[in-house]
Amino acid sequence: MNLVTESNAQVARQLTYADVFWHQVEPFDNQWSFSYSDSVFIEFQGINYVGTLYSMFMEDTIGYQVPWRSCANPGNPACRWIAARDSNDTKQYLDTLIRRYGDIIKYWELGNEVENHGFPEGFPLPQLVQFFKYNYRWIKAGDLDAKVIMPSFLGTYGVRCKLNISGLEIFSHWVGVITSISLDIMIIIRGGHCRYILIR
Repeated sequence: MNLVTESNAQVARQLTYADVFWHQVEPFDNQWSFSYSDSVFIEFQGINYVGTLYSMFMEDTIGYQVPWRSCANPGNPACRWIAARDSNDTKQYLDTLIRRYGDIIKYWELGNEVENHGFPEGFPLPQLVQFFKYNYRWIKAGDLDAKVIMPSFLGTYGVRCKLNISGLEIFSHWVGVITSISLDIMIIIRGGHCRYILIR
């Protein structure tokens, strides 16, 4: 981070181990661990941070799930994010982050590299859209000025797209998920062998 600040960078995202992924900051119910994220967001201020909320593994619904209830069986309906069961815990997670970092983080990204797998197995499309809608509503309730970013596309470390489809098809694939959701920013990153553009 010293090098980042020395570079006069204006924006930083995908800090990985120092990010706010749910399974990292609250691995067990109401047992919070902010040491890594604090070491960046609080100790190095003056940068527009993008906080990534969910680690979207995509083979199943792990990454969306409440961490202490997560399971890796996409054929099991219990291995999903279920609004009636999981909303309170999810809202508490978002509320806690906004209380702690809301003055520092104004951009909240719902996930990362979603085109590497397609839709997660075991997460029906209506339920996925519902999940995004709830998140948008709760983030805005905590901070009306916050910007909610749709799950972004492939980064810049040179790997090939795992889906054998064009960038336009990838974009259309995921825009279909969020057409009914009023997200603030859509981002596609040009990187590796996949050529994308940034859309605001």
